[in-house]
Amino acid sequence: MILTESILAPLGSRFSINFRPQRRDIRVSALGRFLDFTADLIIGVRLSTGETRVLPFTSEGQVFEYMEQELTPSSIRFKARSVELGCLLEVTFTSPFYPQDAKLSTAPFFYVDIRVEPIKDMVHWHRVDGSVSRKGEVFVGLRRPSMAMGMDETAAFWTGQLPLKENNQGIDPTLDVLPDDERGESVEAVERAEILRGEFMPSGDRVAASFDLDADDFYASFIWAAHVKEPVLADQGQPTRFKYTEWFRDAAAVCTYARAKETDIRRRTALFDSLILDSSLGKTQQDFIAYTLQSYLSNTWWTLHDDGSDWFSVWEGVCLFNSTIDVEYNLGLLYYALWPELLDITFRQWERHEKTSEVGHFLSHDMGGGVKVNGQSYPHEMEVEENANFLLMLHAYWRWTGDDGPVKRHAGMCKRLVQYLVDADTNGNGFANEGTANTIDDASAAVQYSREQTYLGVKCLCAFDVAAVMADHVGDGDLGALCRQRADLIRETLDRDAWLGDHYAVCLDKSPEGLQDIWDKSSLPPGELAGWDAYSIYASNGMLYPLLVGHTPPVSMDRMLEDLEGGVREALIEYGCTHSSADQSNIWISQNLWRDFIGAYMGVDLLDMVDRYWAFLLQENTRPEGKCFIDTYVANNLCYYPRGITSIGMFLAGLGMSLDRVDGVMSLRPPRVPCRMPLLPLADWEAEEIPWVEYRLEDGEVTADVDGELPEGLDVRL
Repeated sequence: MILTESILAPLGSRFSINFRPQRRDIRVSALGRFLDFTADLIIGVRLSTGETRVLPFTSEGQVFEYMEQELTPSSIRFKARSVELGCLLEVTFTSPFYPQDAKLSTAPFFYVDIRVEPIKDMVHWHRVDGSVSRKGEVFVGLRRPSMAMGMDETAAFWTGQLPLKENNQGIDPTLDVLPDDERGESVEAVERAEILRGEFMPSGDRVAASFDLDADDFYASFIWAAHVKEPVLADQGQPTRFKYTEWFRDAAAVCTYARAKETDIRRRTALFDSLILDSSLGKTQQDFIAYTLQSYLSNTWWTLHDDGSDWFSVWEGVCLFNSTIDVEYNLGLLYYALWPELLDITFRQWERHEKTSEVGHFLSHDMGGGVKVNGQSYPHEMEVEENANFLLMLHAYWRWTGDDGPVKRHAGMCKRLVQYLVDADTNGNGFANEGTANTIDDASAAVQYSREQTYLGVKCLCAFDVAAVMADHVGDGDLGALCRQRADLIRETLDRDAWLGDHYAVCLDKSPEGLQDIWDKSSLPPGELAGWDAYSIYASNGMLYPLLVGHTPPVSMDRMLEDLEGGVREALIEYGCTHSSADQSNIWISQNLWRDFIGAYMGVDLLDMVDRYWAFLLQENTRPEGKCFIDTYVANNLCYYPRGITSIGMFLAGLGMSLDRVDGVMSLRPPRVPCRMPLLPLADWEAEEIPWVEYRLEDGEVTADVDGELPEGLDVRL
C-alpha cells in the first residue's frame, strides 16, 4: 500500500510510535499520543561509495525512490527500494499482541527487524562504469528535542525522561496525575533499545552495522522498550500505575523479557496475525482491521491501584474522554470477539459514575478526561442513550460468555436505569421526550437531540426487551413484566406513527418548540424540524447486540430491512452514508460499519462498503495533516480515534454469528459464500487452538465444515 500515517502501540501501556512519512518524522512517547514528542527516526543505508538513502522519518538525507508499507494487526513494515543503490531495505516494527495474554500484550516494547538485500533483477540497469557496490552499512538513530540520548555499556541506543506535562499539542496542563505539591511536574519515562541481532557500533549520534551483499543478505533486530514506574492515571483521586509494572521493574527488565521469550512472543503474535490474514476477508478489510486495531490500542490504559485491582479505560482519541459509553458500545465488539474480561472491568467502573436528575438515574457519558478520572468531562448528558447502551451490552456479555456475575452485581443499578427510560416518556407513547441528546454530535437537530427519536425508541425497545430477560434471571418478575410492557408499547407506536411507507421517520415530534441547541443553548427557529422525515442509518442501531446472542428484537424485521436499505440508497455519498438523507453534515465510519453488520444479520451483504471507508482513510492519511483513524468526514475532528475497531465485527457479522452460552447454542449464517473465518469467541487462547469454519458452494449447495476442536456442550449450528 502507499505510505500512510499510522501508529503502533501495545495494549494499555501507552508506549506508541506515530509514523508520519508525509511530514518526515515520527511522534513517540512512553506516555502515548498527545503526551508525545516529535522526533527524527534515522534509519537508512550508506554504500561504500558514499551514496545514502533513508526512510522518510527524518528531515535529513535523500529518501528511497520507491516506498511501500504493509500492515498486519501487530506490525507495520516499510519496504524501501533504490535502483540507484541496487538494494532493498525492509524495516518491520512489531507490537506484540495476543488475546488474553496480559503480560505479552501490555509489555511496553517493539521488535524492530531490519533487512537489506540486493535488488535481484538488474537486467535493465547498470552503473556507468559497469560496477555495482554491494558493501555498505545500515545506520539507526533517534533525535528529538529536550531528550538526553546516547550509548551506554548496556547497548542502549537512547534513554531519557519525558515530562508528563510537556507536549506539542497544547493539551490542558491539568493532565497532571497528582498535584504539584504531592510530586514533581514530571514522571521518569525511560526508553531503552537493545540489540537482539547484528553488530552495531557507535557512529556519531547513531549506531551502524556493516554489510556485504556479495557475501549474504543483511539481517539485524533490536528491542525498543519503555518504562514508567510512577503513577500515571488517577482514578477518583487514587493514583494508579501501569499494569506492566506488575512484571517489569524497569526498561531493562522489559528488554530481558522480550529477549528471553522472543520465540514464544513472536509465535503467538504471528498466530494472532494469521487469524486475520488467512481469512477469506479481502485485502481492504484486512488492512482496515489492522489499521484500526492499532488506533484502538494506542488509546487504551491498563493500570493498577495500590490494592492490585485493575483499571482499564480507552481514551476517545483527540477528545481524551475515558471509556465513553456510546463509543464503547461500538468498539465493544472487540471485547466480545477477543477479550471479554476487559469489558467486565469497565462495567464495574461505569457503575461508580451513576448520576441523578429530576427524571431519575442515568450513567455518565464518560468517566473523566485526560489522566484525572473524576467525573464526566463531556459538556452535556446523553441519559437515554447511555442507559440503553449499558443494558444492551450487559445482556450481551452474559449470554455471550455465560457469566451472570455482572448481571447479578449490577442488578440494582439496572433497575434504576430502566426506570429512567420509563419516566423519560412523558406522553405515554413509549418514546423518550427527556434526556434525548445523543452521541451523533455533529448532526442536525432532528438527528441529534429531537424529542421522540426513532433511533432511541428502537434502542430503548431492544433494551427493555433484554432487561426483561435479565430481570427474570435475578428473580425480579415485576421489573420483567414492566420491561415487556414498555417494549410492546414502543413497538405499537413505532409501527403506527413512525412508519412512512418505506422507511421510519427520524423523529415523531416535529416541533422545535421548547428545544434548545444542545451546544449554544439558543432556541430553534419556528416551524417543523428539518429532516424529521428523512431516510436515516440509525433506526436499527439498537438491534445488533441482541442479534449477536440470538435474541431477535420484537420489531418488524421486514420494515427494518426496508428502512436499512432505504438509508443506504438515499444517504450514500463517496465515502459512506451521511447521518440521514437530509443531513449531509458528516459521515461516521464506525456507525456505517455498525449498520453494515446489522444488515448482514438480515441477509443484506454490505461488507464491501469498507472499500469506501478505507479510501477515505488513505486520502486523509496521505495528506500532511494525517491523524490516523478518523471517524468523521470534513467537519468533526474525531481523529486518532479508537472507534474504528468496530471493524472486528466483520468476523462476527461476516459469519452471521450468534452465540448464547447460557442456552449452549452458536448459530452461523453468513451473508455470502464462499468464506473461511476463525471462530474467535471459541478460541482456547492459552492452548493456542482456534477453530475455523469454511463455507463452500458446491453444485449449487452450500456446505460447511469446522476445522478444530469445539467447546464441549456447545451446539454449533452451521
